[in-house]
Amino acid sequence: MITTNFDSVIEAVYASAGNPFESDRLVLGRTDPSRVVQALQENRPTLIKLHGDAAHPDSLTFTAVEYELSYGKAGHAGPVEQLATVLYTNRPLLFMGCSLKSDNTLSSLTKVHQNNPFLRSYAILASSYRESTRTARMKTLEEAGIRPLWFRPGQFEEISTILDDLLYRTAVDALPSTPGRATLASSPVLSAPLFPGDSPADPTSSIDDAIDALMQGRLVFFLGAAVHPTRLRGNQFYLEICERARIPPPTRQRADAAQYVADAIDRDRLSSMVDDIVRQHLSRSSNVHLLLAGLPRALRQAGVTAPLVVLTTNWDAVLEPAFAAADEPFDLFVYNHDGPYAGKFLHRSPDGTEVVVRRPEAYMRVTLSGSVLIKMNGGVDAESRWPGRFAVTTRDFEQLSVAIPAVFPRVLWDLVRPRSFLFWGHGLAEPDVRALLRHLHKQRPAPSWAVQLPPSPSDTLYWRDVAGVEIVNADLGDYVQRFTAAVMARIATASSV
Repeated sequence: MITTNFDSVIEAVYASAGNPFESDRLVLGRTDPSRVVQALQENRPTLIKLHGDAAHPDSLTFTAVEYELSYGKAGHAGPVEQLATVLYTNRPLLFMGCSLKSDNTLSSLTKVHQNNPFLRSYAILASSYRESTRTARMKTLEEAGIRPLWFRPGQFEEISTILDDLLYRTAVDALPSTPGRATLASSPVLSAPLFPGDSPADPTSSIDDAIDALMQGRLVFFLGAAVHPTRLRGNQFYLEICERARIPPPTRQRADAAQYVADAIDRDRLSSMVDDIVRQHLSRSSNVHLLLAGLPRALRQAGVTAPLVVLTTNWDAVLEPAFAAADEPFDLFVYNHDGPYAGKFLHRSPDGTEVVVRRPEAYMRVTLSGSVLIKMNGGVDAESRWPGRFAVTTRDFEQLSVAIPAVFPRVLWDLVRPRSFLFWGHGLAEPDVRALLRHLHKQRPAPSWAVQLPPSPSDTLYWRDVAGVEIVNADLGDYVQRFTAAVMARIATASSV
């Protein structure tokens, strides 16, 4: 990096990012030109302060006299001017924040380009709305071998867009188009708007469709953290782990905090932390839990005999007590990511029988005599007979995303495969959830819905086309209220027939 600034902002920014320049990598141009050449030849991260540093007054090129000392006069080149050939021919330059108008840098570049007309450098510069001004500017820059990357006058945020595009183009190689096949530019699909007609699903329409699926016995409720009455969401949960483990919050993914505890401290210690946090903060039922616990009886009165199915990635144990309080039997499946039953589901039947599903593909001829609750990421046992085991670290989610097709018992696959999914309070971001949806979407045509606020166009397109999930742009609380009123009205009508 080369700068004509005197300040130490660049050094401070690199240091704060964890990449400080070593002391011998800070080179002052006029006072030590030989080190500039050495730095370029060694090809190590180096900051060349061509006009000196404010902390070293003798190094500055600031006054008219100092400019003469650095660049020379009357045909006698000074040390900085002598370096120009090395600096400006060693590799292409990208100028940022430089005026490149009537200054010594532009003059040096022009001289170098006259002797080396094949050299090319680049500069991010503000354009002009006047064509004549821009044309004259282009001519001056061309004489110095500079190709401008324009942004609109005053629109400095466009600089980030230009840099992002440069990074992308250095990261990929474009493949040549295959003869006889349509290129991207002429593709009838991609020549249309980027997200054609991909507005989120209408809440009212999705509620009616989801209730239709429920009344036909082909709906799965998929619950995330936002269905809880507490404000302890995913980010806050992992911050709680950080506080208990006395570690700083992660900078990349929130689950890295749990990964650190598992790797650097102890996996059992992590399980104990998660168990304690869940029991302390996630022990109260919400209106969602109470609604689901009350639905099976009402559905049976309306003639619906298929079991209610609830799948969740939550670790809490509030669904089970809610169903028990409603005197509603249920089959409970809990996945264990670690511990003695790692990689296996535990199954508890309504009569209290408990088994470890050792061969998931063979666990198929099983009688499910109640509602079915599936805890995909493990969790706390409401009856405290099973140790709390949790998929909670970054690696856990990655491993589960690969293992899902093999670890799900066949009886569960047969149960959920033909059904639609209704996501409440779930972000759809975890790799295991994505893997589950992709796997199911390949085998079933049933539509699904996810209540999100606000959805992004790219998410809307991805989940619809890749996983068959329509994003519903609605507030979860409002949606649940409307769903409850609509489903109770539908059940009352069916019950009276």
